[in-house]
Amino acid sequence: MTALENRKGTQIFDRLLALLPSVDSSLTIFLLTYSILIIFIFTNITKPENFLKAMQAYCLLMIMRTITIYLVPLEPPIGIVILKDPVSNYFMSGHSGSYIVKDLFFSGHVSSAFLFFIYSENKKIKALILALAISVATLILFQHVHYLLDVVAAPFFSYLAYTLVRLANKEVQFPV
Repeated sequence: MTALENRKGTQIFDRLLALLPSVDSSLTIFLLTYSILIIFIFTNITKPENFLKAMQAYCLLMIMRTITIYLVPLEPPIGIVILKDPVSNYFMSGHSGSYIVKDLFFSGHVSSAFLFFIYSENKKIKALILALAISVATLILFQHVHYLLDVVAAPFFSYLAYTLVRLANKEVQFPV
């Protein structure tokens, strides 16, 4: 990621972000994102097959995200407030202490949250995770960490990862 930080990208004028004030919600985003992960783990740890498929999809999602970040170089949105997520920053900063701001298309926080929503089976847990995921997406936009396009695209990539894992596990067939 640090190598991708040095590339020149395109800055997009985002009409929605232009209307939203820049607000630092780093702590709330961090707490909501990892709450989703903890809720998912505790409600699925006794379902190893579903849990394993979710982890396969998560790995695939991160591969897709790395590829799209490479293929779609973007500059950070105007008014960005640096997202201080100690876990993501630790693994992505190369331990240089600098923050990664060009990991834009598509949102990792939002896509992960929606992936765990998709894989949740209990209706109440599913509704809770969806509400938390929408909250994360909203706060990400208010923090100007991602463009609207990055946030809107994230659930589609989550669903694509879910579908590809289902195909790999022969749960669905390619339409002919």
